[in-house]
Amino acid sequence: MAQTTPLTALAKMVVKDMAAGRAGEGIDLALLAIDQMPDAAEQLVDLVIAEARRKKPNARLIDAFALLLGHALETLRYGVERRLPDALARADALRGTLRRLGRDGTLGPETMVTILGQFAAAKLDPGDELRNVMADVMEEAGATSGGADVGELADHLSALAEAVKDEFELFAQLQEFTAALPDDSRSLFAVASFTPGVERLREAAVGWLFDPASLVRRATARTVEQTAPRRLVSGTMLRRMIQMRNWLPEADRAALDDAIRACRQNGITVVPSKPAQVRDVFVSGWDGSGAQSVFVVAREGRKTAIASVLLKLGVGVRDAWVQHGGSRREADGMLDDIDVRIGLIPSTEDYVHKAMAHALTVNLISGVVPPFGLLDVVETTGLANIQPNAVPVEEMVASLCEAMPPEWLEPTAVARALKNSVAWDEQLPFVSSWFEDDAVVGEVLGSKRMAAPKALSAVLDGILEGRRRKWAELMAWTAFALRESDEDADWPEFALVARELLAGRALREIPAMMTIARVTAEAYAFRFRR
Repeated sequence: MAQTTPLTALAKMVVKDMAAGRAGEGIDLALLAIDQMPDAAEQLVDLVIAEARRKKPNARLIDAFALLLGHALETLRYGVERRLPDALARADALRGTLRRLGRDGTLGPETMVTILGQFAAAKLDPGDELRNVMADVMEEAGATSGGADVGELADHLSALAEAVKDEFELFAQLQEFTAALPDDSRSLFAVASFTPGVERLREAAVGWLFDPASLVRRATARTVEQTAPRRLVSGTMLRRMIQMRNWLPEADRAALDDAIRACRQNGITVVPSKPAQVRDVFVSGWDGSGAQSVFVVAREGRKTAIASVLLKLGVGVRDAWVQHGGSRREADGMLDDIDVRIGLIPSTEDYVHKAMAHALTVNLISGVVPPFGLLDVVETTGLANIQPNAVPVEEMVASLCEAMPPEWLEPTAVARALKNSVAWDEQLPFVSSWFEDDAVVGEVLGSKRMAAPKALSAVLDGILEGRRRKWAELMAWTAFALRESDEDADWPEFALVARELLAGRALREIPAMMTIARVTAEAYAFRFRR
């Protein structure tokens, strides 16, 4: 029975915290426990389904299961992105199970929305086949285009908008609800969002321009163009469309340009955003996966907002959100908690601007569209003029080296920086996460246990040699972040080692790379033994 499972006990702890309206110790402990359960996602799906099929389902317990499921799916996504065979197989098996349960009627529309909404929250792709099953289930229930027209959808969305406080939160709910639907179904929701009489819903509709599918983005732009003569586009919407125009893939910009032109021709004028009052800026260290979290604290009258952006090398801006309406004490407490978990470094608005501008360029290369919440972030932090602007690693390293006194560039100083790199993790704990952990590691090290010296050489020659630029970029951004902080960190060492990597110095002459190779081999051996 669901009541006797360890996961149910964890979920009940979560229910208590959720009822109190805060993320407390119960949620923290539950998420930590989930991290130690490789099959948590599969078990939680079963628990959601079992509870939903009871005569009197416990809605709060289902919400708690869903929260834990989202965390488990996010952990699974990390493995999928690294192309780890086990994670890929588990994700495919879970999708297959949900397709089967959807087709045989076990999953009703509400339960499917709950489960697949967590795929969206975790940014784990449910796949086209599962999206089609979702559409079929909802169509049978009259919840999508097969059973409802745009007008009926607009009525439903209008009711939802009344219960949500702002357009960013509203769109997050819409996205969670529709993320598992096929592209054409999401386009229908986008069109229905431009309904007269509900300005918050229309302003949330700008979020559809950030949809992963070009079909949805272009349908949204066309709807803006068509509704502009009816004055259904506000000056705030126009400002945001202009702001994010260059964030979109080039192929989608013509449709958005037509929409912006239609707004201007119909007398819609830009409404400027409110001036920002930034209080503090913090960043995490760049971890081994190439990710960094940015936190900006801003005053909003008597209240305090915390804006956050997740940057990832090779992807771009991965996530963005703002928590509005808190007190200064609440903001400080939240940052203290984050500092304990991942460590924070004081930073500057200049660093954040350059890092985000570079990340937006990476978005265009990777094809991953940044999140709608990024508009909320730039408005809250005063970064409204931010546009894609790449900073090549060679340019960054050269700039960092130019900022050093000449004696730091002498061969003896370079040799000292190389030597000291072996102990970076003692000064900066996030460096301990610097190792490789993807499918290539398994391919290189194989399924049989390898002697440590042989494994070290295999990682150096078979993996790291081909990833010099990646590690140079990680070190260069680390140097830049440390230079902008007031921490007692020797940022030139990171810049100099990055320069040596780019110059082709043998990896065996770079202690930091030897450490990365050793930890990579040890981590793989540990996982393999388990």
